[in-house]
Amino acid sequence: MADSPTIGTSRWAREIADALTADPRFAAATQTWEGVLAVRGERTAPGVAFQIHKGSVRAVDDRIDGDETFAFVVPPAVWERLLAAGENRYMHEAMGGAFSVVGSGYEYLRMTKPLAYLVDAARQVAGVAEPAPHAPPTSVPPPAPRWSVQGSYLFLNGSLGYAEIGEPAGPARATVLLLHTAGQSGVQYRRVVPRLTALGYRTITPDYPGHGRSEPAAAGPVTDLGDFAAWLVQVIDALDPADAPLVVAGCSIGGKLTLDLATRLGSRLAGAVAMAASADAGRANRKALLRELEDVAAPSRTDRTHLGTRAVVGDAVPAEVRELIATMHRREDPVISNSDLLGWTSHDLTGRLADIRCPVLLVGGADDLWLDLEAMRRSADAIPNGRSVVLEGIGHYPPQELPDFADRLHAWIEPWLGGGDDEHAR
Repeated sequence: MADSPTIGTSRWAREIADALTADPRFAAATQTWEGVLAVRGERTAPGVAFQIHKGSVRAVDDRIDGDETFAFVVPPAVWERLLAAGENRYMHEAMGGAFSVVGSGYEYLRMTKPLAYLVDAARQVAGVAEPAPHAPPTSVPPPAPRWSVQGSYLFLNGSLGYAEIGEPAGPARATVLLLHTAGQSGVQYRRVVPRLTALGYRTITPDYPGHGRSEPAAAGPVTDLGDFAAWLVQVIDALDPADAPLVVAGCSIGGKLTLDLATRLGSRLAGAVAMAASADAGRANRKALLRELEDVAAPSRTDRTHLGTRAVVGDAVPAEVRELIATMHRREDPVISNSDLLGWTSHDLTGRLADIRCPVLLVGGADDLWLDLEAMRRSADAIPNGRSVVLEGIGHYPPQELPDFADRLHAWIEPWLGGGDDEHAR
């Protein structure tokens, strides 16, 4: 816009502060943070500083004296890209190494989500975006007081793999294969399975090799998601009784594996729900992941996992649920999770989407900083019977963030089983 302030000036900083103060997402994300955030165009250049105190911007200063908690360094060319994009591309640029930090790297990680909101504010001040909508937190229903699954070990490819099977009270209306995210295990679906079985579904929830209760893969950590996909076909062959339609639902690398299985299994699948994923190579800094594999025992690793997970949970998710999701992620084996992410960055299925024969729904969270929603939509458009839906207020982990996820999944897949309609995905 012609009258928008120049980035890095006092006027720009004041308008950014006003936009952040008016954003309830920023207040919620910084309610426990106190410090000074500087924004610079170069590492040694002057900049502007925001004094933040427990959810509010207390002061703005363009005379930085070196006492900032950390400086967020955004080169002018990166600002140009951020303002020219059709959506907030903060995480896309971060994954590509476009930003740098001077000062506390720990505090920089703590402020991942607020920095994304700062980019939103900059886009708003520049006149290229409207204030972001704010979804109120959802209520959290209590978990089932008691429920049971059958655990199974399978000797596949030289090691024991683990999967849990949930059975409905009567004949299964479908068998649903539930696939977890990077570094995690089937425990992510612990609050989903009892409701799905109550709705009449059989569930199969495997732990990939090296994850959860499965032994490590015989050849070592897996960095090719195609290996996981081939292993999952063996799991299906062993555990699916083929007495009901088969549906696959997965999140993050599980979402990409869902798409992979849809290309492999053809008409054997009744449908697939791929969440927080697209068909192209995932967004992560491959060089940084490889470098980190050499130093995964650093004391701050669990903190990085915890804070990074918190940053990509949606704004509509209550604080206690956000914290539980992030705390569960601290259990990750860093060698395994980094290997998973290396597979995420290289597994490109775009050339195989036209071969998919079953209906596919791709699901993305509007607050997912790790997912390129346009890439997700392109993937859906390339599938003969593909659709996409964006969930407001939800981030990277719909199965854990949505209190009614099992019912949502039921609504998504029921039309593929011969009942209901498909208006929910339009």
